Amino acid sequence: MILANDFLEYLLNTERDLAARVRDRYDMYLKSLPVPSSLTERCY
Repeated sequence: MILANDFLEYLLNTERDLAARVRDRYDMYLKSLPVPSSLTERCY
């Protein structure tokens, strides 16, 4: 995840339009990841 964040920072400094699209897709990817069961058990 650190490399992805560094890459997004680099894009923001060089290609702002591309960075915005990549960040949106990366956020969608992070939301699509399965939630560990230990996190859901704490919610209930």
